[in-house]
Amino acid sequence: GFALGQVNLAQMYLNGQSVEKDLSQALFWLEQSALQSYKPAILKYVIVCKQVANCNVADFYQSLILAGVNIKIREIELKLSPSIL
Repeated sequence: GFALGQVNLAQMYLNGQSVEKDLSQALFWLEQSALQSYKPAILKYVIVCKQVANCNVADFYQSLILAGVNIKIREIELKLSPSIL
């Protein structure tokens, strides 16, 4: 439950530092931290997500909103899936 520690763990997975490189695990730990309203985790999640084929930034933001995380998005370009419309 320690947001900074979760980001540090995610960074280890991103770099393959003491663990096997794993973007999915990195995203998992970044999301856990982001759900605690930790802004650096939110920003880093978006950066990593754009590098993963099956990752959707819009879904991530939606999960944060549903969890009650107060986020402000200045400008974002999203492609909504037909199920959202």
